[in-house]
Amino acid sequence: MDNLRYSADTTFTLQSIQRPLQEWQLSVFTAHQLRPGPFNLKPHSHYPQDWITVVFLCCIIILAWVRVFYYKRLKQIYKAPFSQRFLNILTREGSLLKERIAIALTLVYILTFGFIIYRVFRTISPSGLSQFHEYVIFALCTILVFLFWMVKILFIRLLGIVFKTDSSTFIYIQNVLVFCFITCFQSGFFSR
Repeated sequence: MDNLRYSADTTFTLQSIQRPLQEWQLSVFTAHQLRPGPFNLKPHSHYPQDWITVVFLCCIIILAWVRVFYYKRLKQIYKAPFSQRFLNILTREGSLLKERIAIALTLVYILTFGFIIYRVFRTISPSGLSQFHEYVIFALCTILVFLFWMVKILFIRLLGIVFKTDSSTFIYIQNVLVFCFITCFQSGFFSR
């Protein structure tokens, strides 16, 4: 405080106030190591993902078609996991695999499950397979889901033939399909 000089506090005389001299010290914070250079800007062209809307619109149209033309059977499929009676009705009326409703609901299931796998893949690895369009990756995921289920059902049938449990295998495959179909839609879909 030796080098500080204060002026008298008066309002009548104008006197300047001297500030203390600045002392420079080494700082903890240092300058950054980045050096200016030329910018290489690449324009990002992000196209809208209209194909997602088309896929979901197709799924909704298929579900609406099933509900209009196969409402009773759809109700039986929905109630089958919760009631043995409806499961027996499904089993008694024949193979669920050979009906049109099964084809439609399988298509919806494969499209939605393929989309879920596509979104998980894009979240985990956003730059993976960047040379392909997004709808191509979705198509690959959907094809993989379809192949997985085909191999699984064929393998279960093969085991049923080998161990001579055709009726149990048939009921098991029907239960698996019913649970897959139920994952496609909500319970509010059937409320009236």
